[in-house]
Amino acid sequence: MYPIRRWAITGLFVTALLVLLLNAISQQFDKLTGQSKTKAVQQDAPTGNTAQQNQLLDASEAIDTATRKLDSALTSIETWDSEIASLDEETLAAINADPQQTKRLTALQSQDRISKEQVQDTNTSVAKFRELLKSRRASSTNLSLSSPEQIELRRLEKLAETSSVHWSTAARRIQAVALDVRAKMSTSTEPIVVPEWVVEVLRIFDDEIAKREAKLPIIVQSLSPEVLSVLAPFTESRFVQPKMSGASVKFVRTLVNQPMSLTAIRNAGALDPDIGGLQALAKIGSDRDLPEPRWSLRPYPHYWSDADQELLSNAQRYLLKYGDILVEKGVLSE
Repeated sequence: MYPIRRWAITGLFVTALLVLLLNAISQQFDKLTGQSKTKAVQQDAPTGNTAQQNQLLDASEAIDTATRKLDSALTSIETWDSEIASLDEETLAAINADPQQTKRLTALQSQDRISKEQVQDTNTSVAKFRELLKSRRASSTNLSLSSPEQIELRRLEKLAETSSVHWSTAARRIQAVALDVRAKMSTSTEPIVVPEWVVEVLRIFDDEIAKREAKLPIIVQSLSPEVLSVLAPFTESRFVQPKMSGASVKFVRTLVNQPMSLTAIRNAGALDPDIGGLQALAKIGSDRDLPEPRWSLRPYPHYWSDADQELLSNAQRYLLKYGDILVEKGVLSE
C-alpha cells in the first residue's frame, strides 16, 4: 500500500504544478492580448484636436489667399498712381475736350472703391491674423477659432477679394484711357492701332457708365432723408450683428464696427413679404440688445398701431428696393 500512496501523492503534486503553470501562462497571454487591444484602440481612435487642426489649416489657407490678393491690390495701386501722375497738362486737355473721355476719367476718380488706406489696414490685419494662427497651431491646447474670429476671417477674405477686384480694374481702366487718349493725340501720319484689350476694357467701362447714369435717380432716392430716417436702426455702425438662434433672432458681438448686414437681415426672414417678415424686422429693429438708435416696437402684430405697421412696411420696402445700393454705398454692410 505504501508505494501506491507515494505514487498518488507524487501525481497530485505534479498535477498541481501543471495547473499553476497553465494559469500563469493564461494570465500572461491575457495581459499581452489586452495591451495589444488597448494599443490598437488608441491607434484607431481619432485625436480630439483633429477638427481644430483642420479648422486652423483651412484658416491658414484662406489667409494665404487673402495675402496674395492684397499683394495684387497693392501692385495695382502703384500702377494707378503711376498712370495718374503721367497725365500731363496736354493729355488732360485732350481728355477734357472729349466728352466720353471726360466721363471715363471722372467715373474712375469718383468711383466707390476700397481706399488705399483701407487696403493697407487690411494688409496689416491679415498679417496679425496670420500670427494668431501661427500661435494657435503651436499651442498645446490647439484652440479653435472663436465665433468673432471666424467672422473677422470672413471679413478679411472679403476685403482682400474686393480690394483686388477694385484696384486691378481701376489700374487696367486708367491704362486703357491713357493709351486711347494718346493714340488720338498722335500727330503721326500713320494711324496708331489701339490694342484689342484696350478696346474691350473701354467697351465694358462705357456700358457700366451708361448703366450708372440710368441708375442715378434711384441712388438719389435711396440716400434721401426719408429713407435713411426709417432705416436708422440698420444703418448705424455697431459691434453687433443679428443672427438666427433657433426660431428667434439674437445679436452677436463682432470685431468690426459697421452697419447692419443686409445678408443677416435677409437670413433672419425680415425681408419675407408676409406678417412673419414684419415681425422679424420689428424684433431686429427694436431688440434691447441693439444699441441706439432703435425702434420701440414689440414683435407682435396685435400691439402695433397703424403708424407702427406703416413704419415696418416702409422699412421692409426700402430694404428690398434699395438694399443692394445701400450696400454699394456703404450705408449697409453686405
